[in-house]
Amino acid sequence: MTLSREQALETLQTYLVAGERLKATSFLADALINNGFVQAAALFNDAQEKEIAPDVWMSAITTIEDTPEGSVIDNVLYSPHNCHLMGVYPNEEDDEPEFTYSIGLWYNFQHPEILCVGLPNRVSGGLINEYAQEIAEGNAPPLDTPLDGVLADGYQLQFKLCSNKAKTEYTCWASWFNGGLHYPVIQMIWQDKEYRWPWEEGFRPIQAQPLLT
Repeated sequence: MTLSREQALETLQTYLVAGERLKATSFLADALINNGFVQAAALFNDAQEKEIAPDVWMSAITTIEDTPEGSVIDNVLYSPHNCHLMGVYPNEEDDEPEFTYSIGLWYNFQHPEILCVGLPNRVSGGLINEYAQEIAEGNAPPLDTPLDGVLADGYQLQFKLCSNKAKTEYTCWASWFNGGLHYPVIQMIWQDKEYRWPWEEGFRPIQAQPLLT
């Protein structure tokens, strides 16, 4: 049975006030898996009105550390770039491009998550990490502006704000972490071999980089 937020809060407070920390830890671990880090953290913070138990929160995170969800949380909280990189490799029969996106830039810096479609994940992951470091230092990339100095041979990048399609079709794990779609995403857009943008005539291959703006 799925509990409402009010029921979940009451249940967690009951465990904490009664000193049933194992039950509270298990309850929070389930909340992390099912509802994402942001919603689970908000639930725990509200529950502490009656009992301060920071060890329960850390125990819940430790409980799920060997799960995919735990790996995402660990990277967002403790990695040098303050984000987790999610690389997705579609099945060959799907004929879809691979893509990479960040998880944690919105949580840590109130900066949109970055999504790159069509480049090899090792390349796009490295680029996102470079920009994550810049963002951590207070240097967010501008939108709708061709950017030099990152790619070789004079190729440029550009960032554009994504529509909700990006969040429903691409950045699913970021939606899980943030507990919904109320976070922004920007697309890192690259040029083809002839220095053309996807919106310019002749861009090839057109299917490699769908525009999600």
